[in-house]
Amino acid sequence: MLRPTIFISVPRLFNKFYSLIKKKNDHPKNGEFSSILGGKIRLLVSASAPISDDVKDFMKKAIGAPMIEGYGCTENSGPATITDMNDTTSNHVGIVAVNLEFKLIDIPEMNYMVTNVDEEGRKMPSGELLLRGYGIIPGYYKMEEKTKETIDEDGWYHTGDVGQILPSGTIKIIDRKKNLFKLSQGVYVAPEKIENIYIKISYIAEAFIFGDPL
Repeated sequence: MLRPTIFISVPRLFNKFYSLIKKKNDHPKNGEFSSILGGKIRLLVSASAPISDDVKDFMKKAIGAPMIEGYGCTENSGPATITDMNDTTSNHVGIVAVNLEFKLIDIPEMNYMVTNVDEEGRKMPSGELLLRGYGIIPGYYKMEEKTKETIDEDGWYHTGDVGQILPSGTIKIIDRKKNLFKLSQGVYVAPEKIENIYIKISYIAEAFIFGDPL
């Protein structure tokens, strides 16, 4: 009834649309399913959790509108990065917001280093993503230890997310430092990656991965 022009949602709902549309047509024509959102959509926006590249690309074609993706958290007061609506690539979360600065720091135990290079020898810095600026909270209310763990003396907020700077200058979130667990043979596992595969299945509404180190 409202026929919105901008549709902002979370990956879980986009995943549901993806499953429903895919049942009808694996390879929709551009804008073939725009009517399911009212027919006037000119921009799709995804945020709050990672969305897979194939879902993002599929939705852009099915609805016939560009999709931008935001990355951020409560501690930085909303979006920390955002993609450009004219950028047709889907493998990143854009560039940092104007009110923030960012840097990466090494995570040696996971082999994420700012000196990393790709197979072709191009610089591909990787590491934990840190943010600093006006949008960062001063600390957690009545939680001094938690504040010290998360925000260092120089004001850098440690997100716990692993970022990678692509040759284009955009940031790609590739892992999650805080949500990893280590198996008995020394291998690190990221359960969120497995969850993101399961929740694309139409028969699964929610998924929870439990990790036993043994």
